[in-house]
Amino acid sequence: MKSNSIWIKILGSAFITIAGILVAFFLNFSIINSAIIGNEEDYDTTSVKTSKIFDLFYTISSDTGYHPEPSYFNFVFTVLTGVFVGGLISYKLIWRQK
Repeated sequence: MKSNSIWIKILGSAFITIAGILVAFFLNFSIINSAIIGNEEDYDTTSVKTSKIFDLFYTISSDTGYHPEPSYFNFVFTVLTGVFVGGLISYKLIWRQK
């Protein structure tokens, strides 16, 4: 009976972690992205100054029409944030002894 309980905990943890990743992507690409970038047309029609942190999370090149797009670092950072938050929630809800 105990072996079934551990598998339920593992599957529950995996589900919560995947849900955490999906929520992180939703927040990043729907809310945070819009708040930071604003109007994408400003980046190719006016000279908007970007910082090193902005350049770390977003890429602006002729391939994107000089519109900012999330970089690979942004993708990895979002996944790791989702895993961390999902793992923390999973630990508090499933694994912590009461």
